[in-house]
Amino acid sequence: MTKKKFSIKFVAFFSGCYSCFLLHHFFFVNVVVASCLIGLIGTFLPLKKVGNEKNIQAAIYAGSFAGMCSAGILTGPLEILALSILGASFFILTENILHGLGGKLGTIAFTSVTLVYLIKEIF
Repeated sequence: MTKKKFSIKFVAFFSGCYSCFLLHHFFFVNVVVASCLIGLIGTFLPLKKVGNEKNIQAAIYAGSFAGMCSAGILTGPLEILALSILGASFFILTENILHGLGGKLGTIAFTSVTLVYLIKEIF
């Protein structure tokens, strides 16, 4: 895992997660609509110069799935940061294991949110 690859996936996942979280919790947009909006906006971003455009867009969308969780789980920016680190890591680690995107993005989001929740409960 290279630093550049991780950084790109982290920024994409974080932006998707944080944007969806903000839309839902501060602007009272339905979580499904917020996630769809973030995914739609992510598809129009000019990302060809940054790296593999489809993987970056998928990381944004996976982040928006993770951002759909309740405010009881994500209570602050530090938790969103931890969630994004885990999500970007899982996204990179599963690139060669899970092919395609069907189910992969939701699985990454679910696993990341679950780990953040468990870590919060332990500490």
